[in-house]
Amino acid sequence: MICVCQEAFNLPFTVGGLELGLLYPKHSNYLAKLMINLSSSNKKNKELDKQGNVSYLEWNREISRRVHYWYTVTNKRGTRHAQTKTGVTTEMYDLFGSHQSPLAGPPENNASAVTQAVVGGKLFHELSVGQRLTLLHALCTSKVAMSPRLQNCFLEYDAESLRPTKA
Repeated sequence: MICVCQEAFNLPFTVGGLELGLLYPKHSNYLAKLMINLSSSNKKNKELDKQGNVSYLEWNREISRRVHYWYTVTNKRGTRHAQTKTGVTTEMYDLFGSHQSPLAGPPENNASAVTQAVVGGKLFHELSVGQRLTLLHALCTSKVAMSPRLQNCFLEYDAESLRPTKA
């Protein structure tokens, strides 16, 4: 998905950049830009692009907000409704459960990001690599499902070329 949408994200896809980002998320500008693109609105993305590099805590806060929204929808209306409303597949809920977000809550206005992160869950780098990958996949599927602009990126490809290849 990331490879297909790289132009829309204004982010050249590199396997090495993604792999290093998943292994060392606190130190990856590539992952920071990708996560901001996946978790924020297009307007916010443009604002952040102008700022340059985004701090780890800032993009962690953005993905926490997005994931907490998914769990709010899930807890109010159920997993099936959440899938329709957010585009998130059941794989994420199978791994993390469907009742509480695995990530720390978004910071309150009067709490520091570090203090708040310790309170409600984990920061992204505290998840296992497999959990990080599942969360990244959920962010991708949600973003594509909710964005006609990104869906159009896939129209340029035939279905067979989008299928995963067996190693």
